Amino acid sequence: MDNDNMGSAVAELPVVARRAFLGRAGRFATVGAIVAIAACSEGDESPLANTPTPTPSGTPTPTPAASPSILPVSDVDLLTLMVQLQYLQAEFYARAVLGAPLASSLVTGAGAAGDVVGPRAVTIADPILADYLREIAVEKIDQLVRLRAVLGSAVPARPALNLSMEAGGSFARYATEATPVTVPATAPVLTDVYAGQDQLLLGAFVLEDAVVSAWRGIATLMTSAANIDVAAGMLATCAFHAGLIRSQLFLRGGATGSVLRTATVRLSDLRDSFTPTVDDDRGVSSGSGSSLAADINPSDGEGEIYGRLPNLTINTFYMTRSVATSGGFFPAGLNGVLRESVFT
Repeated sequence: MDNDNMGSAVAELPVVARRAFLGRAGRFATVGAIVAIAACSEGDESPLANTPTPTPSGTPTPTPAASPSILPVSDVDLLTLMVQLQYLQAEFYARAVLGAPLASSLVTGAGAAGDVVGPRAVTIADPILADYLREIAVEKIDQLVRLRAVLGSAVPARPALNLSMEAGGSFARYATEATPVTVPATAPVLTDVYAGQDQLLLGAFVLEDAVVSAWRGIATLMTSAANIDVAAGMLATCAFHAGLIRSQLFLRGGATGSVLRTATVRLSDLRDSFTPTVDDDRGVSSGSGSSLAADINPSDGEGEIYGRLPNLTINTFYMTRSVATSGGFFPAGLNGVLRESVFT
């Protein structure tokens, strides 16, 4: 998209959102991702195709084509995406920490419904960590209830979710595609997310940071003050959760022989590789040896957390660098307008 077209797209945002967008777009995503925000419903004509054909006039000078129109997505579209990420997190914690799936009344809605593959109950030996994770699990469900209430009749059904360590599963791909740790011996960064508390923390790390950046990324695209308030509350809660998970990984990674800190860097590098045009992902530590330092808050150097615009968020959860309508954690795709990743 050239600068003129980008300017017309941004101009359609409300004043507050437009100002915030212009100030932060460089930290959120590539310009190309903004085009994809205008995705239409399946079967609808893309607004990017609305360039009129010049009408012959008999004059030798051709009539220039008008700039394509860009239609920003609605708050409902954005929240439809986010509630599906909430299904993913809530099922992960409910099944792994609380030992039970979500109630059937919490997963109904419009669009294609699907099953959940992978999660199983985890034995958490540390009672304090168990208490932390139970609180997070309950709050993930609270967040889901709230988002479903906000969307009302527009709420999407829970799509098919893959949280599996089996071959081809989303977590299995993280285990096989992330660069192995080499000290004290070469080993995959993940062995089985559901085998114990440390591995569970790594699985939570994979999800939490990506959801936080997703909430930050949609903030400047929303128009309703009430919906912005909901998004702010959700972002804050998710950031607390992510910070706790990252803190626990850094703390436990300090034990002799632990590879948890290095593992988060490897997992972060893989997660970041799905949006390679921007570097917006980090593990829980930086440096090594005497220069090792905690990196609990992955901020941008100005004290602000990273954000990803919707389609780059979809890349992250589909685990792809290409245009796709399904993959990774969502093997049958997402419901709603925002369901396609972009080529990166």
